[in-house]
Amino acid sequence: MPRDACLYFPHIEIRDQSWTRSYLLFWDELRTIVPDAVENPYQIEDLSFLHGEGILSAERLSSYKDEVGSASKLMIDNWAQIERSVKFSQKHIEIAKDFEDYHLMHPEKMTDELIRTFRQHLKENAPGVGEAFTYRNTSDWEVTDPKMATAYMAILANEIAATRKADPVTNYSFLRVPNPRLLGKKNAEDSEFEPRLLEIIMENTIIDPNADIRKLVAFKRDNQALFNDFREELSKFRRYVEEGYTRYDLSKLYTRKIRPKVETLRGSLTKSHLQWVGGGCLALPAVPDSAAAVAELFGTSGNLALAATFGLVLTGVGIGAHQSSRNALRGEPMSYLATIDRKFTLPPWER
Repeated sequence: MPRDACLYFPHIEIRDQSWTRSYLLFWDELRTIVPDAVENPYQIEDLSFLHGEGILSAERLSSYKDEVGSASKLMIDNWAQIERSVKFSQKHIEIAKDFEDYHLMHPEKMTDELIRTFRQHLKENAPGVGEAFTYRNTSDWEVTDPKMATAYMAILANEIAATRKADPVTNYSFLRVPNPRLLGKKNAEDSEFEPRLLEIIMENTIIDPNADIRKLVAFKRDNQALFNDFREELSKFRRYVEEGYTRYDLSKLYTRKIRPKVETLRGSLTKSHLQWVGGGCLALPAVPDSAAAVAELFGTSGNLALAATFGLVLTGVGIGAHQSSRNALRGEPMSYLATIDRKFTLPPWER
């Protein structure tokens, strides 16, 4: 089962607000990697709100922490292999869409030896860049190659997550599954199945970036039990894939086993709610022949009695729809995902 917390990388703040909302809906706690020297890490309004609610927190670190030492060593020991990988990998070439020709990284995220390695790499591949930034008074942050820096952040996030009981997550697909050998492992572990499957689910559940963050928090809290059932349900899909849990296998699993179930449940949930027709009018059942009875009971007549009758019909239909919706959710863990899909995702033509 995925852990209760996720650890976001490579940035201090989550810059994609659709993904912020996804992390909120699919994990109980969000964390990001923050150097000790950064006092107020969350300047984005939604992130500041989540931090105030105790949902988002900073995973503090400095260069003397064990995880920084082990991640730096892995990076240095495998530098040539990583460099070849990011140079020729199409996924890493796509990094140019989101990053510039340089990347600023706080020195507390690295050992002194790794800092020297980054500086030497920059000197050999982009002479003059480091000097330019020093001139602009940014010398308290290290100027690094963006491809190598983000590869290192993937390694660092995995090192930290392993000791903090968190799942490393990122909105950059090319960073999601580092080579296990670079992390000191031979193959993907069983514990990685559910987090990787969850990433595929999130990629296909595009949350509206403009959805009210406060409503999402309220929804998550109101449906905590169903959320827990949903997370436990994910492990049951493991029998459908081979060991290794490649993105191809997990994507196929989602398409064949999960998505059809969500579509069916979404249809059931939609039918259980009041249906609106053109012009914003409710599609009501036929008004019963009870206006006279209502008039006699409440001492009203005419239009007022009819209005009262409509009120009773609306109340009855509303309560029935609410109860029907709740019943549809009980006993079906994937209803959590179906409800999110119906309430908070962008329509297909806006994705």
